[in-house]
Amino acid sequence: MEIIDGISQSGGVTSAAVITGGTIDNVVIGGTTPAAGTFTSARITVGAGSGTVFNVAFDDVIFDSDGLFGMILAGSDASGSVIAFGSPTDPVGPQIKWVYNDLVFAVRTGTSGASILFSAGTNTPVLNMTSTALTVQSGISFSSPSITETNGVLKQNLLTNSGFSVWSNATLENVTTALLDDDASADNTSDWTQAGAATIVFDTDHYEIADAAGSDGETYITADFAALTSGKLYKFSIDIKNGTASAMDIQLKTYTTGAADVETTVADFITTTGSFVTYTWVFEASTATSVKAGFKVTTDLASNNIEYKNMLLHEVTPGCVGADTLGPDGWVRTAGAGSNKMYRQYNDGGTLTKDGSFYSLKMLDTVGSLVVALTWPISPTSAISYQRFAGRAVTLGMWVKSDVANNVWLRIVDGSNTNSSKNVGTGWEWLEVTATISATPTTFTINIISDGSATTYLSQPMLVFGNSIGSGNYAPRPGDNPENRVTSFETVDTNSVGISSALYMASDGNFDEADADAAATMPCSALALQSGTGVKEVMTQGYITNYSWSWTVGGLIYASTTAGELTQTAPSGSGDQVQVVGFATHTDRIFFNPNYMLIEIA
Repeated sequence: MEIIDGISQSGGVTSAAVITGGTIDNVVIGGTTPAAGTFTSARITVGAGSGTVFNVAFDDVIFDSDGLFGMILAGSDASGSVIAFGSPTDPVGPQIKWVYNDLVFAVRTGTSGASILFSAGTNTPVLNMTSTALTVQSGISFSSPSITETNGVLKQNLLTNSGFSVWSNATLENVTTALLDDDASADNTSDWTQAGAATIVFDTDHYEIADAAGSDGETYITADFAALTSGKLYKFSIDIKNGTASAMDIQLKTYTTGAADVETTVADFITTTGSFVTYTWVFEASTATSVKAGFKVTTDLASNNIEYKNMLLHEVTPGCVGADTLGPDGWVRTAGAGSNKMYRQYNDGGTLTKDGSFYSLKMLDTVGSLVVALTWPISPTSAISYQRFAGRAVTLGMWVKSDVANNVWLRIVDGSNTNSSKNVGTGWEWLEVTATISATPTTFTINIISDGSATTYLSQPMLVFGNSIGSGNYAPRPGDNPENRVTSFETVDTNSVGISSALYMASDGNFDEADADAAATMPCSALALQSGTGVKEVMTQGYITNYSWSWTVGGLIYASTTAGELTQTAPSGSGDQVQVVGFATHTDRIFFNPNYMLIEIA
């Protein structure tokens, strides 16, 4: 090794130090011994150098070249090469490292709580990476073609009825204790108000209502109910029979606060018989004001009476609770005949329903020793169901809330199970799981599972092609609005029936109640999807459910001669307009598809 020291005794630099070979150990720049060395500045010129004067605000080593400059750190394939940064407190801190055998190029801080900042143009960070998060400070923009996932698509929800709105297989189940409960086993006639000249008396185990000749009898509960919730379903039932009068026509009603005849909703006519018959009427509350419940005898009592008892009013909701596998449309309940009960939960503003969806699904395990589940689709072993998922990555996500922690999880099944994590607490949590489906599946299904005695609420399920969804990205399947409907928002001027009211378009372009009594109020071209008047959602085609209906399945549906109503009896009076508007698919569900040709009865 040859070193030529060109340092002048007077302090001037007269030439460079040239190292031509050998081994160098304990070289110090700026001092006389390794222990006393201080690094202030050093310049290493490669080739001719550029001669540039570099002004930097820190102690420096400058490599100066008049061409392309490069530096190579070469380590073994297994150990790799590393540049480490240190300080007196942290001698070996952040590192930049390459290991060929691992094919990993790593940038790491190596110090707890440290972050990696990226900036451009100024010292203001635009990207901040810590051990727990990657924060973009000023947004991300992409030039064409932006981000494209391999074999990916837009995150379209593949699930049907993901809003849990349609329950064609359900029965109506009581949600609350009775809002009205009078079995007439004692004299509580003072709880009832009579309209006009009607009188009520108690007789052993029932009440009797009478009225003067030429008058109709009417009675309603004296006390108001607490405000009913507009849009919720309620069931009013009563036992009625002939008294000294027979075959009387009666209508069950609800009333606003105040006198009778200020009606909010009205049931179809019923006729008394010689025995007590329980009449049940399901209605959707059309107002949030306090209401009364009662009935009116619309046939002249002629000073005679009829008998009644067992008046009940409950809030109800669709539920699947039987010893079967029926669930909301498109879904299946599994495990525990009759012990796995499911209900539609009405919107309560974010407690039992999750903001972003109107309904949630309430799942109740009444045994506690069962693993119960909600499953989609109905026919998982059908090739039509599973083949479209073959060989593809799919992700399932949804919001869950359970009164028991570590109790609910999601599962994707293609012959083997892929599970999500379980809920951590008892509030709303987003769960998500991804699986790559077999290229040759024989089944495909998703499960939402509850293990143990618990009450669980489910909201906004999504199944997508791809590897992620993320909370807050829920959207229903395109076209999967609550009953596969064609809808729009229109101005409705008259609607006394409420939801499902038959409407026609008047000459001013607004909707009024259709009435088959005359051509001027026809044809029926829409059904109301909201109660009241003003700008409302209406349906011009599609399925609609009304739990107060009792259709003959398969029978045609006509516009009625009662304004706003539908019927399965074709109008037959002179001048009446006959219009078929659809057919009954269930006792409480129709497919609305109006034929605009009218037939007038001579």
